[in-house]
Amino acid sequence: MNQKTIESILNFLTEKPGYKKEGKKRLSYILFKNNIKASIEETEEALRIFNSSSSSKESVKKEVKEDNLEIKSAWQLPNGEWRYSLKPKKEDEMDPEDFWKSFKEEIFELLSDVSPNIFQEKNIDSKQKEKGLFIWTADKHVGLELPKDTLYSDNYDYTTFRNRMFKIISEIKKEYGDKYYDELVISDLGDPLDGYNKQTTRGGHALPQNMNNKEQFLTYIKVHKEFYEELIRLNIAKHFTILNVSNDNHSGDFGYFAFEVLKTYFNIKYPTVTFKIFDKFIDHYVFGNHCFMLSHGKDSEDMKANLPYILNNKTENFINEYIDRKNLHAYYNHFKKGDLHTYGEQTAKRFSYTNVPSIVGSSKWTQHNFGYSQPGCLIEEVDKYKNKTTSKLLLL
Repeated sequence: MNQKTIESILNFLTEKPGYKKEGKKRLSYILFKNNIKASIEETEEALRIFNSSSSSKESVKKEVKEDNLEIKSAWQLPNGEWRYSLKPKKEDEMDPEDFWKSFKEEIFELLSDVSPNIFQEKNIDSKQKEKGLFIWTADKHVGLELPKDTLYSDNYDYTTFRNRMFKIISEIKKEYGDKYYDELVISDLGDPLDGYNKQTTRGGHALPQNMNNKEQFLTYIKVHKEFYEELIRLNIAKHFTILNVSNDNHSGDFGYFAFEVLKTYFNIKYPTVTFKIFDKFIDHYVFGNHCFMLSHGKDSEDMKANLPYILNNKTENFINEYIDRKNLHAYYNHFKKGDLHTYGEQTAKRFSYTNVPSIVGSSKWTQHNFGYSQPGCLIEEVDKYKNKTTSKLLLL
């Protein structure tokens, strides 16, 4: 038997593993049609090696030390020796450590201007400052692509995403720019990035995307650096707070890394800014007599089903248990969540329940299963000490 012929057959099977189910005679004919001349015996031996080598990549992975290379195919010879071929590793297939190394200089350059900047408090009547302004955003899914066969195929790229974020700023300037609040709170309720390696970080859910990992990551950071700094320059609040939920089903740790980069920058550049990253399925933030419970709506690992759009008894009891165990009875409680890309508000006995709309709008999957949902965010004025809130739905 010719060893080179066997290696050629193994390479062919690696590229087209479906043919391993063919019998040796049928496969020998298919190989001949693909310019590989192999005997029945050589084909049989190649099939034996290939079918017994399902774990071969893991077996030889530790031998591959070259940067940005990965195993293309691997097999074990009859004498027990391993053979493998290598190919360049695509950016989208890099592990997180390699991914970070590939563009850390670009991040450092982007965030190089980190000299501390303190914004000055305005002299405003104290009663006007007994309110907070909350900007609730969710489900930005940077990198999501709407294929041409989507029912309503809107464009969603860097420019669209940035325009939607800055439409929020225009609305804040127009409707709230002449006011001054005790606190301005901006929240991201999860799924900031569409996914890693064209899948959700939970895995098993393939995603159509128009950006690779690097482009998603840098787009989110660039746009939010501009977005937050523009809001800071408006100087409409004594305190400035950023709340980000990282326990979600699309972005997971990938989104957490983006949040952490921004947090590091703003902690240095604007030391009076509070920047919190919530890595639990539910966490909360207190403003005066109000407590805001924050969740994406579906977690990064365990939940089979998401929290529902319409509040049911099971979910109400689940949230009440959180209130009890965290001893939040003294507050006016509010539960804010994303995930479903659709706006809705309800009131339970012990808390309000809000589905925050998404910045991205609706994906192909959501359109074809639930219909179209308009992109948007929620802007809310909160009386610091009274049970009074006024919310506005901003469609983008």
